[in-house]
Amino acid sequence: MTKKIILASFGSLGDLHPFIAVGLELKKLGYEAVLAVSEDQVEKVRTTGLKAHAIMPTEVQMNADLGITSEEGAAAMMDDVNFVIDKILLGYLNESVKALEEIADDACAIVGTILTFPAAIIAEKCSLPFIFAALQPMSLVSVYHVPKSPDYSMLASPKFGFAGRVWNRMWLPLIRTELKRRFAKRINSVRHNHGLKNIRRAPFIEVEVDPIATLAMYSPELAELQPDYPVNTVRTGFPIFDSNSGQPESLDDELQAFLAAGPPPLIFTLGSFAIKAPSGFYSSSLKVAEALGVRAVLLTGGCEPLQSTDNILVRDYAPHSQVFPKASVIIHHGGVGTTGQAMRADKPQLIVPHLGDQWDNGDRIKSLGIGDVLVAKEYSVESAVAAIDALLNDNSIRGRAEKLGDKVRQETGAQTAAKTIIENLEKHFRTKSELRLN
Repeated sequence: MTKKIILASFGSLGDLHPFIAVGLELKKLGYEAVLAVSEDQVEKVRTTGLKAHAIMPTEVQMNADLGITSEEGAAAMMDDVNFVIDKILLGYLNESVKALEEIADDACAIVGTILTFPAAIIAEKCSLPFIFAALQPMSLVSVYHVPKSPDYSMLASPKFGFAGRVWNRMWLPLIRTELKRRFAKRINSVRHNHGLKNIRRAPFIEVEVDPIATLAMYSPELAELQPDYPVNTVRTGFPIFDSNSGQPESLDDELQAFLAAGPPPLIFTLGSFAIKAPSGFYSSSLKVAEALGVRAVLLTGGCEPLQSTDNILVRDYAPHSQVFPKASVIIHHGGVGTTGQAMRADKPQLIVPHLGDQWDNGDRIKSLGIGDVLVAKEYSVESAVAAIDALLNDNSIRGRAEKLGDKVRQETGAQTAAKTIIENLEKHFRTKSELRLN
């Protein structure tokens, strides 16, 4: 077999960084990792020393195609999941599949997420082994622990026990049927262009091809394995890559001096996507810090024109792995990458979910007793002051966060994921060879 493995990823840095981390580990182990990403991310990936090819256009191009601004596009994605599906994932599916096929000729495997439909299509068309990467617990839907999300509001939470599981077993087939009814026609049209039959499974909650391995690429502390997960599921821990440029980075001198000059500050961030439509989050957060009389660092991505003061430092970006450990409380959107970094930093979290898996990640952090949730539409100076003040003064939450952080820092997510991929590939090709000989 060749040693070229394609890792296909769509989305924000929370989707990209884990694949960079795994790609770098695969490279150390003698494999050629090729990332299939959006045009915006190609240069960054190549800066790390990995190979990359675009299978999605730039965000600017997508917004131009739709006739909207970047802020309008981000707001639409956060307000309506169907916009993401109809206009982005399915809108560019045919072009993405063609682009991925061009780089898959000599690959030995494809790794993809629940949203990278091209990965499963090309794996099936080219008879390549497929590895399913679940970047967040919400990617693995279980009757035992359904995602905490508005999209799954009809399902029962784990607290309902056996009765809840019976309820979920009744509802999930209906959800699958509805997903196929709504989206199968467009997906099948692309599949037919590549000589494939209609889909059998429900998009967005099931992968169409049987994976040779399922990587739960998050901490075992965040989510337990469930009895109805695929039998080949391995929880790897968080694969950590932390750089805005792709090269090693450090905190700037002013930020280091600020952190050393006083008590641990609050840290506010909306990650790399929600910052495009912040809806006054940072201006409100500045007032929150002032009302509490505490220091703060605002990582704004340049989305709001705020000025630093003696007690509040504004930055576009800072490496989370370096700045989060200096925090008192971390206030963020709940993306799985940011959630993982906050867990590793062993700090209490206030999660302000905007879309997708952020609701579920927030619910899990709250259930672990290491933080709280305040939904974006309810985020105000008054509500945030109350929530953050409670976290600042709850020693039990801080103690649990510290204890859990010790465990998460021991994880080797990228190394475990890379070794699991290779082990399953070797097993797959060894089995094929044995079958051929027999």
